[in-house]
Amino acid sequence: MSPQIFNGDESSEDADTWLQHITGLFDRVQYDDVLRLSLATFQLRKSAERWWCGTSRTLEETGVEIIWDSFCVAFRQEYVSESYMNAREREFDHLEQGTMSVREYARRFSSIGVCPACSWPERAKRTKFIEGLNEELYTLVLSSKPESYAEAVDSAVDIDKVCSMPVGFLLLVYVLHVAGRRGPRGPSLLRV
Repeated sequence: MSPQIFNGDESSEDADTWLQHITGLFDRVQYDDVLRLSLATFQLRKSAERWWCGTSRTLEETGVEIIWDSFCVAFRQEYVSESYMNAREREFDHLEQGTMSVREYARRFSSIGVCPACSWPERAKRTKFIEGLNEELYTLVLSSKPESYAEAVDSAVDIDKVCSMPVGFLLLVYVLHVAGRRGPRGPSLLRV
């Protein structure tokens, strides 16, 4: 694992990307909050390192516990401008699948949804994703009653695959499935 260095002179977008990247790495290797804080602050250089020394001292003096979450909040306050965050939130609020594939939409949803959606309850995140799907997928995914955002994405991907198959193939699958359930001629060729 080789997280990037953060100097403090990067743009709001680069700062946000750095924090998302390093958080993603920590999630994958399942680091606890203490290790996350230690490793993230170790990646700070130049003005960012000086900023964290002063900020951590101020947090301690005011009685704020220095944990991963407080680092993320302080980092975003310092390096990610409010106008950038507002633009991301507007983009997220208006995000719809449109001409994107379901996978592209899910990736876009995750990438711009990190900031506004990370504190959302799972149900709200799931609902926002489903509401942005194209109309034909929206109805089918909603009827599958996904309980989480991940289930909604999986359901949308699966349904999209089936919907993009040629009708003749789908008819064959249906016939084989029905014949397999009823047929006395041996086991079904297709288990659904």
